[in-house]
Amino acid sequence: KQRKRIDRCHKSDPTQNPREPCHLPAPSASFANVVQVLKLFPQEPGKRPYHTVIMNVDKNKVEPRVVKVLYKDGNEVTYTLKKFTPNADLYDSVFTFDKTKFPGADINDVR
Repeated sequence: KQRKRIDRCHKSDPTQNPREPCHLPAPSASFANVVQVLKLFPQEPGKRPYHTVIMNVDKNKVEPRVVKVLYKDGNEVTYTLKKFTPNADLYDSVFTFDKTKFPGADINDVR
């Protein structure tokens, strides 16, 4: 294994010269998104399979962007929200399971 010693930096490469100032890219719209991180914990952790929910919220729009659920068994589930519609009209029929639409399905009610 050969080792090489570098005694001089190339003058055309400012990243190798500690005397040159660090040039950062100018701020742009892509850096304008401010994200607030919220850590949520269940009130009764013994009754839940998860221990933490981490939400990344766009602070300017006050909208969730990413929700990560941390489970006690080590699993993590991440939901990335691409579109958020606040106060959407949802009817009870959206949440009602109709057995007649799924004949022959094995239904396991674990309530």
